[in-house]
Amino acid sequence: MEQLMKDLEFLPEDQEYLAGQRLLLKKSASEEAFLALVRDFTESLPDDLSAVETALSGLAADTAIHPYTMNLLFLLECALPLREAYARSGYTDQLFLDTMRDLKWKTAECRDVYGVAGNFVMFWYPGFYQLKRFALGRLQYELYSFPCHSGIISGVTIRKGSPVINLHIPSCGLFTKELWEDSIHRAMDFFSDAFPDGIFSFFIESWIVDPDLVRLLPEGNLKDFSELFTLLDVRKFPDFPDGWRIFGKDWKLDPKDLPRNTRLQKNVADFLARGGKIGEGFGAFILRRK
Repeated sequence: MEQLMKDLEFLPEDQEYLAGQRLLLKKSASEEAFLALVRDFTESLPDDLSAVETALSGLAADTAIHPYTMNLLFLLECALPLREAYARSGYTDQLFLDTMRDLKWKTAECRDVYGVAGNFVMFWYPGFYQLKRFALGRLQYELYSFPCHSGIISGVTIRKGSPVINLHIPSCGLFTKELWEDSIHRAMDFFSDAFPDGIFSFFIESWIVDPDLVRLLPEGNLKDFSELFTLLDVRKFPDFPDGWRIFGKDWKLDPKDLPRNTRLQKNVADFLARGGKIGEGFGAFILRRK
């Protein structure tokens, strides 16, 4: 696991902390149960990790390891056989590293929000271990069945259940038009077999295409990217479940007390303080192979 963390470019202090926690677990009476969970998951690859997370929480209590750290130790341990699965499937090791570096990004988010190197979004990971979700440049992708009602986008009809390329934006720094255009073209090459007519449908389900949020975004790369999408539907929530992406550890504060250190924070905090709601939008765009 230590070599894997180095290969995924974890911060040195995170490598040291996680290696120490893994050694603590290895010396505990919970090691056998931990490895059994790893075996069961890597053999069955379920879509839902809630039962695993509950079991890991119990092991965390038994070992005094933070539950989010225990989650991350599990995900790293499961990534060892996944690396072998990539090779057996004909994928490059570089693709494995690019994709699973998501563990590094989520570790940084966990530290920012909860003050510990760990992972608090276990639900996010089955697709990675099922060899369905891949990082191709700046963005992550997976083939997806179009979940919305049929619609016409850029003159192309997308029917419910049709294949679309579902995309995600990991929080890993610079996000420019050049980077996302390069990534999208990589995805067109990677998933070309699913679109033999050369017409590619891209889909997103995200807070960044909630139309209220789009109006609040400062001019720049993220706003430009959000405006690529034709809005298909919106789902609002009583609270803002993705608020941690903007406000970090303070995201659950009363809106009037939220930090306002950036234009985006100020715009969103003021909107929420006025009673506004931000949820997630569903959007798509079409690209044709030239």
